[in-house]
Formats: sequence, structure tokens, C-alpha cells
Amino acid sequence: MESDEEWAMNKKLIDLSLRDIRRSVPKALPYFSVDFGLQGGFAHVIENEYKFPRYFGKEILGGMMDLEPRRWRKPMRENFEDQRKKVMQFAQWWKPYDCTKE
Repeated sequence: MESDEEWAMNKKLIDLSLRDIRRSVPKALPYFSVDFGLQGGFAHVIENEYKFPRYFGKEILGGMMDLEPRRWRKPMRENFEDQRKKVMQFAQWWKPYDCTKE
């Protein structure tokens, strides 16, 4: 991770497949983690919060989805009614897969 300290006190990448995050990351330290469901994931302790960009996670996901930075850095604001319509539409799409409504 180039956005953090060169001479870090903590490991650069913590494997979470063996232990959960509460036992892997020191208490009261900020961290970034990625979880892959049943296979565990990885975490990184942020040594210097001022050097670590706030939008780091969005940048990674935007890169994976091949989106332009303007799409995830400063998204357009939507009014409540437009958001409500999208939520209702998603709820209809999700209904066949919702295991909580059996």
C-alpha cells in the first residue's frame, strides 16, 4: 500500500482466513478490510490516517468495475423520491432470492 507509511509498525497485509478481525487488528487503530465471505479476507492497519485517502475503498471498487473517477468520487445527488423508486424496483428484483421471506 503506497498510501501509507514506508516504515510501518504493523504488517502491511493481515490474513483474516485464520482469525477474525477483532483478534488480528490492534485495538483502537483504524484499518481497512476486505471480506470474501467463507474464505476469510485481508486487513490493513492504517498507520497515518492523513496519508490514507478517504475514498480508498471506492477507488478499488471503481477500478474493478472500470468506472471513471468522477462516477465514484463525486456522485450526483438524487432526491428522496428517485431513491425510493430505485429501492422499490430493487426489492422487486430481489424478491425471488430473498431467503428471509420463505
